[in-house]
Amino acid sequence: MEILGKSFNDIYSGVTVAGLRCAPYAHLYETTRKIVCRVDGPGSEDIREGPIVVQVEGYRGESKTNYHFVDPIITSLYPVFGPKSGGTTLKIVGKFMNAGSNIQVFFEDTLPCIVINSTLTETTCITSASDTQKVGKFKMFFDKSERNFDRQTYEYTDDPSVESVESGAPGQVKVPKGIVSGGIKVSVNGKNFAFVQAPRLYVYYMNNIYFGNCFVLSNSNLICESPKVTPLQRNQPDPDKPIELDYGFEMDNVTDVQNISMKVGFPKFMLFPDPLYTKFDEDIKFYKSDYLTINGHHLDRACQETDVTVQIGTSYCNVTSLSRHQLTCRPPPIQPQAMQDPDYRLSNSQELPEVIVTVGSNLKFNIGKLSYAPWS
Repeated sequence: MEILGKSFNDIYSGVTVAGLRCAPYAHLYETTRKIVCRVDGPGSEDIREGPIVVQVEGYRGESKTNYHFVDPIITSLYPVFGPKSGGTTLKIVGKFMNAGSNIQVFFEDTLPCIVINSTLTETTCITSASDTQKVGKFKMFFDKSERNFDRQTYEYTDDPSVESVESGAPGQVKVPKGIVSGGIKVSVNGKNFAFVQAPRLYVYYMNNIYFGNCFVLSNSNLICESPKVTPLQRNQPDPDKPIELDYGFEMDNVTDVQNISMKVGFPKFMLFPDPLYTKFDEDIKFYKSDYLTINGHHLDRACQETDVTVQIGTSYCNVTSLSRHQLTCRPPPIQPQAMQDPDYRLSNSQELPEVIVTVGSNLKFNIGKLSYAPWS
């Protein structure tokens, strides 16, 4: 006879786990192949272990490894707040957090937090929406065993709201702007940003969505990186006719900040071509005055001075102005060393430093070498 039985009646009362009876489910039984059963806990917090045993008439099968009864313990949760629209990723930390076959998490008995992953030390779930702002506690169920956590509360806060989105240089019309390669600063003003975990700015182009990360500066201000619109890198927009894109924000499950450009008073996102910085005319540029000028095209269409970094070897050239075709910066008073060659431990002290212009987080231009040596 097969050890897992030829019928449900064969194994109905023959399954034990660590010495405790395990009641099989008839609708989940697969003849000779699979038994699914329910075992109650040992009735104490002590860890209990033992083999799984299946006995059918005179036949007895035993698992090679022991089954452990453990006592899940919650020690902390993070974050302790999130918007009332839900969608916040909550991490519940403790011991034996993956015990049992069915793990459930609830806020104040009524609002489920949908479990997406469990490990020995952490359960991760996504909060559901609340009708109102409220403060309460979470509890967990490991199968039918309840675990409460009273040391920390969780707060459903008011949803974030966006009041303005803008970028570009001072004096320009304040609308959200970006470049094809993305990574330049977009300033966002509003309310309740501190309660959102990982806000992102997104734009739509040709039925696809492109994201840029946002960073919370305060409860009322975000700085976002403009999204990189990859398909346009080989076919840049006309600088005099930027592409107008719909855009919005991903802030947990808050719907009011999505598709912001559809709202009255919010202009479209203006996508300009990447700026282009040109190399020095000579092989070695001699530093002749207090300022260094670097030429290019479309430099300030969407960018501002704070989007651009100029590096000279191991030091920096402080950007003082940015116009359509020129960037001006003030180099350090003493010639910096060249950047260390990654193939060698020490750089050649005689090597001239290179001038590197970085725009946002995705664009770099090698402009050439700079010398402070006397020139004639």
